Amino acid sequence: MKLILAALLLLPFQASLDDFYKFRKGTTWSYKRLEDGAERKITGKVTGDADGKVQVEWSDPDKDGTSTITWSFSESLLTIEAGNADLLWHISQAYVDIGEHLPTASDEEKDLQLAAYEKALDFAGRSVIADPRNSMALTRRAIAVGHISLFKGLWETVGLLKDMRSDLDRAVAIDSTNHLGIFWLGRTHMRVTDRPWIFRWPLGLGWGSRTEALRLFERAIGLRGDIIEYRIEYAKGLVDEGEYEKARVQLLLIPNLPTQDEDDERYRREAHELYALIKDED
Repeated sequence: MKLILAALLLLPFQASLDDFYKFRKGTTWSYKRLEDGAERKITGKVTGDADGKVQVEWSDPDKDGTSTITWSFSESLLTIEAGNADLLWHISQAYVDIGEHLPTASDEEKDLQLAAYEKALDFAGRSVIADPRNSMALTRRAIAVGHISLFKGLWETVGLLKDMRSDLDRAVAIDSTNHLGIFWLGRTHMRVTDRPWIFRWPLGLGWGSRTEALRLFERAIGLRGDIIEYRIEYAKGLVDEGEYEKARVQLLLIPNLPTQDEDDERYRREAHELYALIKDED
């Protein structure tokens, strides 16, 4: 889900992705996000910066007390030493959000977007290393891979798609209530089935199934029926299968759902336009 970044970007993003974590002692920054319809704010304060290392004290209102981690970086390479899996996947989430909202009119802008997604993959990978059984870490790594795959194209990222499915299968096995992981597993199946089975089977992608994708979308909605993105993607899949009545049911529910994500208004417009296209279909 999307982050509303507050003082997180201390320097203009276009200047350098590595400027993201160049902090000075005394700097306080935070990010905000909508979580279950409520705003959550996590704050970090730089308590020390010496010898190429940065100490940051974290305060999370949903958890008691504070935690301190140490970041060190040499030139443009940032290394997080604490092994804080939850923090790492939140950083990955932030980079995905940045990438999703960057302009892509020029090749330079597209390169910057890809760099953001690759940063997201890097941090998610570190999160999985820190805690291999962290369901959200696995999910976030898969989501970063998914964005890179969409950017580069299916045929160029066959190996990544296999890794993506593996991560999501593991994430859902670890936590059967991980609705985001279930939803993205459904999206992975949909993504793979963009190509006919006869062409993808020799590449080891024969497992992709639209039937399974729809089942997973329905399962995610069963866990979190108030997330608009889940319903619009489910409706699109139903339309592709000619299930127009079921799709209309989903689309008609969307206008009354609460806003929980900064892209929800765009999803509502998509739902309105899709409903107009299929309202008379049998």
